[in-house]
Amino acid sequence: MNLINRYGYLGLFGFIAAEALFPPIPSEIILTAGGFITTCTSMSFWGVTFVSTFASILGALLLYFIGRSISMDMILKILQGPMGHFLHFPVEDVLRTIECFKKMGAKTVFFCRFVPVLRNLISLPAGMAKMNLFSYLLYTSAGCFLWNFFLIYLGNVLGHHRYYFFSFLFYFFI
Repeated sequence: MNLINRYGYLGLFGFIAAEALFPPIPSEIILTAGGFITTCTSMSFWGVTFVSTFASILGALLLYFIGRSISMDMILKILQGPMGHFLHFPVEDVLRTIECFKKMGAKTVFFCRFVPVLRNLISLPAGMAKMNLFSYLLYTSAGCFLWNFFLIYLGNVLGHHRYYFFSFLFYFFI
């Protein structure tokens, strides 16, 4: 929260863009913190929602174009090497995501935006399948917006009711 508070929208953009590329970074925490911060700084709810959605889409587009430009064999080779360890994309998850995409088609892009890890990975098979860019952007934008909106809203509500929230935590956990 301190980094988002210190760097504002730019800090939030950096966190969410990184989250889109590296699954171990949890968007659930970043976006909820972003919503919380809207209650105690000059950052607005809609500004945080717009910036986070834009960053999510840019990160997803980068993965889409990576998937579009390299073969399945190359992706598996990368993921089994040191770069795969750094990216934290388990090969099994990538293969499962590809199978899911093959079964369900383009709508998978939308629904996977609500599932941790798959939210990031779905861009690779969409690119590999050379999914229509307009359709990809439409499904990605809708899914990212809804996911981000929900978590930012949750953080905003917690921020407005922080006295009750922290009292609850204090009562039950301390």
